[in-house]
Amino acid sequence: STQSPVIFLCLCLTMEIASSAASQESQDSTTPTSQSVYQSALSTHRMPCLSQFLGLMESSSECGYCPPKKTRKQRKRKIGAETTLLSEDGNDSSKEISVPGSKPKISTTISQFLTNCAPHIYDAIMNKNWRRCGDYFYFPKNDITCCPQYAIRLDVRSFQLEGRGAVGKKQRGVWNKMGRYLEVLEQGRDMHKEHEQNEISTGTIDDEDVEMKDSHQEELNQKYQQELDRVRERVLVVLRSAITKFSLSRGNLISQIPQFESQDWMRDGLQPSNRKNVHLASNAMIKLFGMAKKNKLDLGFKSVSDLTHSFVDNVLRNESTDSGILSVEATKNGWINFQLDHMPAPPPFADVSITGKEFKKKAKSSSSKKHTSEEVRRLIDNGLEVTLSRAKYDEEEFQLYKKYQMAVHKDPEDEITSKGYTRFLIESTLVPVSDARLPFGGYGTFHMQYRVEKTKQLIGVSVVDILPTGWSSVYFFYDPSFSFLSPGVFSVLYEIDMLKEMCKKHPDFKYLYLGFYIHTCQKMRYKGEYGPSELLCPETHTWVPLSTATKVLDKAKYGRFQPDPSVPRYDANINHADDLLLLVDRSLIPAKFLLQEKNFMQTEECETLTKELLLFKRTVGEHSAKEIAYYVSSLG
Repeated sequence: STQSPVIFLCLCLTMEIASSAASQESQDSTTPTSQSVYQSALSTHRMPCLSQFLGLMESSSECGYCPPKKTRKQRKRKIGAETTLLSEDGNDSSKEISVPGSKPKISTTISQFLTNCAPHIYDAIMNKNWRRCGDYFYFPKNDITCCPQYAIRLDVRSFQLEGRGAVGKKQRGVWNKMGRYLEVLEQGRDMHKEHEQNEISTGTIDDEDVEMKDSHQEELNQKYQQELDRVRERVLVVLRSAITKFSLSRGNLISQIPQFESQDWMRDGLQPSNRKNVHLASNAMIKLFGMAKKNKLDLGFKSVSDLTHSFVDNVLRNESTDSGILSVEATKNGWINFQLDHMPAPPPFADVSITGKEFKKKAKSSSSKKHTSEEVRRLIDNGLEVTLSRAKYDEEEFQLYKKYQMAVHKDPEDEITSKGYTRFLIESTLVPVSDARLPFGGYGTFHMQYRVEKTKQLIGVSVVDILPTGWSSVYFFYDPSFSFLSPGVFSVLYEIDMLKEMCKKHPDFKYLYLGFYIHTCQKMRYKGEYGPSELLCPETHTWVPLSTATKVLDKAKYGRFQPDPSVPRYDANINHADDLLLLVDRSLIPAKFLLQEKNFMQTEECETLTKELLLFKRTVGEHSAKEIAYYVSSLG
């Protein structure tokens, strides 16, 4: 083939690129030892990083961070080109209205798909304001997008939990509360162990008896669970029958919901309750209302509360007579509470969690001694089981994710699929690099599980990318029943503490990347509380103290953070794309060869491709652009 010398040359160049440890864009991010280790580990990976560049993308909808639209109820008037938000007839409805003279809110990004992305490449372009979701990478066009998003990072060596005003007090409160919770949880276990040791020391029982008691405890736990399952099944029979009759009374409308036939949603939503005189609680009507709304079926009720009260008063209460159900009540938020004639009690010292109310009660009744920071850390280290492993599908994690999305983000259950979860948080385009000499044993995408040591209950999962310069947070989800412990805040504090320890061995592995800081969105400003943080200047792609950047953002949503006027724009000296590699028809070709060879492309096509390549090179950075093969779909 006439192209074979070119292809061979490009393949050799690409393999050399793929085996280099860190680009200059990572700003000497690793120590020489870490760099050489990384080079050696990455050298076995011969596939080039490939970009399918999409260019400038405008979303047809808002980004999700925009403030809510103005409503007539706000009665807020505008002056000049904008009109009043109160209608001429004085109608006080909450209907959303447009404001003449205002700009439409459109989310605008530069986007691409990357495959076989080496960790140091992502590290470098992340320092250019790129972030990823799976293999989709996006660069917010902050000068024109609706809600500018700025990369934020923390040098963990500078973080101090002690003595940092109101924010520090809140964070210390979260840290101490977790330690106190684990202490209270362990006190029950300690009392049990102390009782056993007393019996052993007095000769009442021996070690063999203790083993028999542990075995007996396990039998009691299993028996309790079996009895609980039988009671739940008895209530489920009544609940299914009542919903079927209720559906018939509504013209069999409910049975038209596709998800209705799979009745797992009824079983999953019926759980034990800790409320007084309530044994079981069901969210069946909440789920039913949501499924009907999603399928655009009008059940004839304005709210889930109306639906639940009608169902209980007209059908369920009559259906539950002579079934062991003493009472059934509908709550205003859509739950159904059951009181039973018999409810199995958890056995002594059973592995059951402590609720938020129980924790507060036990914490007050126990010792009021304040612990030092070292004692709190010891309580956390002994009470939590934290494990880090490469991202892979885990059913227990998926069920926790599902529970979290439904409770916290109000996602409909039928929209949360294992396939979507896998695509979002399992699949990763980052090349996994493993070596025990690297921080945490390698780079790539990982899941870190938080479990209560005593109960082995999974309470939270951090999804992270481990890169040459630090730890990039991707997503965190947790068991909503532990929300009283502020697990999101705690996980950040724990990971900062963990990174500080790792930094002692790997001094350049020092940054915690928390994604994007959005100054125009109040709920996203919390990332700035882990200080002293830095924001990436959108004009120079240099890191600036958050305190300096917010002075600019308080005046305008976009601007230059870098105060030094001598620092040039990030794209000031990038005027050509001749030094890039293109993938065309499975062949790697230097861009210079293709752009200058008029036989391959028309002038207009050549100009368009040149503009795209320049946009790509300017946004990912000159050095990273040379390490990525740019995919061209076709010629001519």
